[in-house]
Amino acid sequence: MNKIMVLLLILIASSAFAAETKEVRFMCDNKEHYPSYLEDSDIMDWRKPGAGVECLKMLESKLGIKVKIERAPWKRVLDAELKNGAIDGAFSVSYRKEREVLGAYPMKDGKVDKSRCLHTDAYYFYKLKKSDFSWNGKTVSNLKGVVGTPTGYSVVEDLRKQGITVEESNSSLTDLKKLAAGKVGAVAALELTADMLLKKHPELNKVIVKVTPPIASREYYVMLSNQFVNSNPALAEKIWNAIGEMRIKEFPKLVKEKYLH
Repeated sequence: MNKIMVLLLILIASSAFAAETKEVRFMCDNKEHYPSYLEDSDIMDWRKPGAGVECLKMLESKLGIKVKIERAPWKRVLDAELKNGAIDGAFSVSYRKEREVLGAYPMKDGKVDKSRCLHTDAYYFYKLKKSDFSWNGKTVSNLKGVVGTPTGYSVVEDLRKQGITVEESNSSLTDLKKLAAGKVGAVAALELTADMLLKKHPELNKVIVKVTPPIASREYYVMLSNQFVNSNPALAEKIWNAIGEMRIKEFPKLVKEKYLH
């Protein structure tokens, strides 16, 4: 076999491999969920997109797939795009039993597999420093008005089950600004996101304080559409396994070296 023939065979094989490279389409919120993805935007800033986004892009080299990531309003991401199989996966999603009809979580022995989450975070109340609002881990006291929190976040139902009136918004930054203006009595927000926002907005940090203990701790997962899992069961498990490994190695390293500044 001459050199030209060998080269042609290599090119044909390479083309066939490229043609078979599977594209996996993910979607995340268009509001910031620090440090998984940053900024309130419909467009991803690839110069500094967030630790979660960077980890998902690493799946390309780890699994030999093509990863596409888009942004949209969170309720649409879960209730429309993921549920209907228009996308292959969504992140970062906390576990709720009722969300299992929307897509699939990594599971083990019939339960969600916490070891294969992407990262963890916790919800806290935030109040005005001058406010008498308090939280003992079970009940709230001296709440004047409603609690603000973003639309579609899992803490909404937690609060409503306690009889707390919730006013949903388009972002935690909106909630914190409303709190500073006295339009809500308290805010329920993810700690990493809210703390970062207060750091970026000194005018808010001057008047707002975090209330301990946390409302609830959450693991955040990459959900895959039921349609994707049914068609690609082996690849789905590989994706979740790789994410579980990145939660321990790549994710915290990215946060420390790139996203704490």
